[in-house]
Amino acid sequence: MADELPDPEERMEQLLKALSSAYALASKHLQELPLPIGLPPMEEDAWDLVTAITAMDRARTVLLNEEPIDPMPRDFLRRLLTEWLVAWDLWAFTKIAGPAPWRLEGIELAVRRIIQISGLLDLDIDLDAEDDESSEE
Repeated sequence: MADELPDPEERMEQLLKALSSAYALASKHLQELPLPIGLPPMEEDAWDLVTAITAMDRARTVLLNEEPIDPMPRDFLRRLLTEWLVAWDLWAFTKIAGPAPWRLEGIELAVRRIIQISGLLDLDIDLDAEDDESSEE
């Protein structure tokens, strides 16, 4: 017997958790910047989606330009934020139009790209730290 796919509603719940984790990753990276950028905390009781999306888009389009960082990590951060916004839009559309397999896969792929970009940002930060240590000697 072939592997059974999870129930679409169960899969949507899993993807919402993945999007929440991706939001936390984005928030972590923005807080680590020389000029920390804060996103509204994602708490179930008090989280305002409109405020969070507006804050993320403002960070993506305006605030990152003011950061004293190299262009590559700035581009990675911009991509990470864009991926989250697109994944969220697709998740919201899926709630309305239904959980077609390609929509669910699209959300999952966007979350995977966020995780990959986050790893690249972590690597870049680690490399910068090594460069700083070697220049002090």
